[in-house]
Amino acid sequence: MDVVPATEADIPSWLVLVREVEPLFGPMPRFDVTLKNAIARGTAQCVRGADDRVVGGVLLGGEAPDHWIRWLAVQIGRAHV
Repeated sequence: MDVVPATEADIPSWLVLVREVEPLFGPMPRFDVTLKNAIARGTAQCVRGADDRVVGGVLLGGEAPDHWIRWLAVQIGRAHV
C-alpha cells in the first residue's frame, strides 16, 4: 500500500473512516468541507485498500517542505459499511 494524494473520489470512503474515529476524537462537523479544501490544496494524503476505499488518511498543515500533521487516522481491520 502506498500513500498517495487524495482525490474527490476518496471523500465518501474517507468520511466512513471519520465516523469510525469520532468516538475517539469527538464530533468533526463539516469535515467534508475541510477535506475538500485540503484535496484542492494538495495537503490530503491517503492509503487505499484493495477495494479502493480509504483505509488511512492524513491532512497536512504548513507549507512544503515544512509540513506537519493536522489530522491522522488509520483503520484497524476491515470496516463494516
